[in-house]
Amino acid sequence: KGIEYGPTAVWFYQALLLVTHRPIALVLIHAAMMLAVTTGALLWLARLLKIDAMWVALVLASPHWLFYSRWLWDNTLCIPLSCLLLAAWIDFSRTPAIKTFVLALLCMAVLPTIHPMSLPLCIAVGLDMLVHPRQWLKYLPLALGIAGLSVVAYWRYIQHVRGGAGVTVGHEMTLAGWWYPLLGARAL
Repeated sequence: KGIEYGPTAVWFYQALLLVTHRPIALVLIHAAMMLAVTTGALLWLARLLKIDAMWVALVLASPHWLFYSRWLWDNTLCIPLSCLLLAAWIDFSRTPAIKTFVLALLCMAVLPTIHPMSLPLCIAVGLDMLVHPRQWLKYLPLALGIAGLSVVAYWRYIQHVRGGAGVTVGHEMTLAGWWYPLLGARAL
């Protein structure tokens, strides 16, 4: 038994099931959404970093990306959201705007509930926030509001991770289990 991830991926796929129950259509919708968000985020990053957009095409032509864009799995959702988080935070760091700040915070709130492998990126962005507080302190009430909404949305999951709410969990669901992605590879 592995780590039980957050509910975000299930919510996403349940929303897709509201559209259709046909597996091929689900894969196509998933791939189109992955392509749209990832392409947009990579083009945004390319513009911010002054990189030729040709490199975005090269990344999107990767067989690995093509494989994962069609795979209906939880951690594949981290690919576009991680790109979006990085682009939003770099943009906010250069020219603070409320929309990029909100987008970065939402991505930071959602990513760890999809897969723990997103924790290093979220921690890095969080540390950068702490190092440069003047940029975002004027949005503190908004940040607290987003944090509060995240806690409300994921309250049952947070209780589950903490081992509360009468839920029996293994050691992998304790807070120490969240550190697992940061410990590096382990021999089987």
